[in-house]
Amino acid sequence: MSKIKYLVVSGCSYTANDGTWASSVYWKDDYSKVINLAIAGVGNHVISTRIIEEIDKLLNKGISPEQIDVIVQWSGLHRLDVVVPKKDKIPRSISSLPMPHKLKKRRDNDNIWVTDAGRVGKTIWPDLYKIISDEQFFIFTLENILRTQWYLKSKKIKYVMFTGWDIFTHGEDPLPFGKSSEIMTSANQFSHEIYNNIDNDLLADIYIWSSDLWDMIDWNNFWTFENDKVKYGGMLQWIQNTLPENWYAAHNDLHPSSEAHKKFTEKVLTTAIEIINN
Repeated sequence: MSKIKYLVVSGCSYTANDGTWASSVYWKDDYSKVINLAIAGVGNHVISTRIIEEIDKLLNKGISPEQIDVIVQWSGLHRLDVVVPKKDKIPRSISSLPMPHKLKKRRDNDNIWVTDAGRVGKTIWPDLYKIISDEQFFIFTLENILRTQWYLKSKKIKYVMFTGWDIFTHGEDPLPFGKSSEIMTSANQFSHEIYNNIDNDLLADIYIWSSDLWDMIDWNNFWTFENDKVKYGGMLQWIQNTLPENWYAAHNDLHPSSEAHKKFTEKVLTTAIEIINN
């Protein structure tokens, strides 16, 4: 692959934590700079927004589209990122969360960007989760995928997308919090057993308001893991089905291990980048 100056990446803790696939050491032979925009715990609105803002900044500095590649790791569906009044003192501001690359400085105003990061039982979150349907959460993510896709294509930026785990099928074991009542991201995929979703319904087949959005995704630029037991899987499914051991950072920390990140980068992401650049 020819030398490209910038690799811009975004995601949640699967990308923001130390030793993830986004580590510069994995890309030093192909890129002179890796800009890691990921923030631990955020949802897909933040992930999308950070990519668009950073690419726009680079282009405005005179960096050509040919000098930029993008990799986006999408996070869970039930993660709300919202702008709220500062006076309400809602916790978990985006700027307070761990991140490798600082947020763009914004002018002072009366609002602040916050995320629930799965903590739906506190402050404003229970009320929001009561009125937002599961289908709307799915729509939010599809819209963020599509606005990122359309922006990057409009700027002629080459990109690859993938999910951290399965967010596209209807799970039988819901996550034990909030509005996520019956659907997706089955809790049993975050375990020490190999996850099987092959018989799960696709959310796009269940929800009529989102099927058109699903059909607009360019799957040529979207890596998913597939085998006889998994469809539309993410990084976690690749790890479970490919590596015999050392899946996780620790027994009670089910983030991928550094070794898993290294193997995923070598076997999946570098190949995906080569494909889009040829």
